[in-house]
Amino acid sequence: MERFDPNEFSLVIVDEAHHASAASYRAVMAHYQQNPNVRVLGLTATPDRADERALGQVFDEVPFEYDINDGIDGGWLVPITQQAVHIESLDYSAIRPPPATSTGRIWPRSWSSSRICTAWQHPSWICAATARL
Repeated sequence: MERFDPNEFSLVIVDEAHHASAASYRAVMAHYQQNPNVRVLGLTATPDRADERALGQVFDEVPFEYDINDGIDGGWLVPITQQAVHIESLDYSAIRPPPATSTGRIWPRSWSSSRICTAWQHPSWICAATARL
């Protein structure tokens, strides 16, 4: 990275900006922000991080937001539908969460194990619990 002079750049575009609070991304941005005139633009379709680290640590403002409901209302996305199938013989007692992230957590801190199992049984509840509607 040192081979790139920050003063030769006026704009840094961060794609997948939901990763921008990671140390590796912050190091890259800090390098280019040695230029006091550089602008940083972060783009992401998934601003809510699983580790709950705020993007406000990296970006000053959100100038534009277009959520899933805007996409549906605008005709760009189809409405979400789901059909639940209940199978009596399924045993959810052995369900364990997927591998943890580097923070060691994958579920919101406030979720109990019974809520996690309920979420696995009813995926739409996860959407309702985590989506910014």
